[in-house]
Amino acid sequence: MPRTQIDDRSVSYLAFVNAERGKRHHTQNEDMLQYDLLRAGDMRSVEECRRMLDSDLPGHVSDDPLRNQKYLFVASIALVSRYCIEEGMDPETAYSGAPAAVAPTAGGRTAAATGDGEARLRPPD
Repeated sequence: MPRTQIDDRSVSYLAFVNAERGKRHHTQNEDMLQYDLLRAGDMRSVEECRRMLDSDLPGHVSDDPLRNQKYLFVASIALVSRYCIEEGMDPETAYSGAPAAVAPTAGGRTAAATGDGEARLRPPD
């Protein structure tokens, strides 16, 4: 499979278009808050992740809104796995949890369905 190269001109053009349209991405501090909460073991990280995905600022990786949200959710879960390992979680545990969070969203047909992964990971009461 051929690799796609992204040149500086393409990135500059996209930055220009976003600026002209008044679009911006989350700041580094906004983006990292959910992971900082996660590292601290604070369950508010789940709500922060949901808030980030539901905002009007998330990245654009697909023209299909549902697919875009799914891709961003999967990327977020991948980062969560890495941060969990960084904080001492067994890598196999972290990597095994990722598919459990992502799988319920795979067949979702609505944007609301993409955020259900965390609820399915909670142990029963």
